[in-house]
Amino acid sequence: MVGLFRPLLDLKGNKMKKYVLAIIVLLMFATDAFAHTSAFDIEWWSQATYSNQPGNTLKKWAEGMEGRVGNLGTGNIYYVDSGVANEGDGSSWANAKDTLNEAIDLCTADNGDVIYVAQGHSETMGDAADEVDIDVSGVTIIGCGEGLLRPTFDYTATTTGAFAIGADDITIINLRFHANVTDVNEAIEIEAGSEQVSIIGCLFDVESEGTDEFLECIDSSGGAGSDRLSVIGCEFYMGAGACNAAICTKDSDYSVFKDNVTFGDYAVACIYNTTQSNHILIENNRLFNGTIGGNAGLNSEPGIELAATTTGIISNNFIACNLATKAASVVAADCYLFENYYNEDESSAGTGGIIGTASADD
Repeated sequence: MVGLFRPLLDLKGNKMKKYVLAIIVLLMFATDAFAHTSAFDIEWWSQATYSNQPGNTLKKWAEGMEGRVGNLGTGNIYYVDSGVANEGDGSSWANAKDTLNEAIDLCTADNGDVIYVAQGHSETMGDAADEVDIDVSGVTIIGCGEGLLRPTFDYTATTTGAFAIGADDITIINLRFHANVTDVNEAIEIEAGSEQVSIIGCLFDVESEGTDEFLECIDSSGGAGSDRLSVIGCEFYMGAGACNAAICTKDSDYSVFKDNVTFGDYAVACIYNTTQSNHILIENNRLFNGTIGGNAGLNSEPGIELAATTTGIISNNFIACNLATKAASVVAADCYLFENYYNEDESSAGTGGIIGTASADD
């Protein structure tokens, strides 16, 4: 076993990731090494449809977390599939629950339970609040499938809190949130005091650009104390609608917004907070604020706008919008900026420039 891990000492970057992933996959098949409730002991092979999913899901987890990889959970495993022939007890793909909420109701708080949601799963988010109510702490939800085959939550009403997170230590991976009407209040509402929520590799998109949108895609601005929120590797495509922000928070200390891509005409900013947050990290995001249409399509609102007393580090972000100065594209009076770039000119004639001036060395 020591020999198996010795090569890690000489590996870096992608080679390290690939080696670690290979070890994880190898261990998946050593079934006697894990208890029957382990997240690795999953019936991936019970249906041919899902036969390609173990490597894909582990790869998304490892790459999306970027060094924050942990145990998927050692509690019970439940399955969700809207296309199941006969809904069962959620214990296998063949006996899956047909809604996510039903599977959440099966979970035990702080037990490390995992819910797998099938490729092609679909739920309509209608007129009722809490149609999905993640109110059991310590649950991880993992969507199967690539692209638009990811499990989809289709919003057909403007209801507040249709998909609500009201518990601590929640992780959501690889789900799709789809706005099918105008002015949907939010895709995900994080309720006051829900800490250590991670949203990883999810897609937020619209049915008709310029008509449909989420006002906020991820919103924790309704209450304070949602600390340690992580939004990592997500894609936000809001088009020319009336979206206020891709990510909107309030008093979310130690939060991390990293490796996200936003395209949309955001009325406030791509990333926005309303109240002082301490020690946040905004890193390596691609933030486009505007619409298709060349330079004229760029919005005159910033990429990042934080409350004046919010503290933290903002680094290596690339921002396209149209403001009077580069510095105006990041509104963050009490944060430290490192190597952020701004561009308001299309084509190779405008390659962008660094935001701000060099700090003193004393």
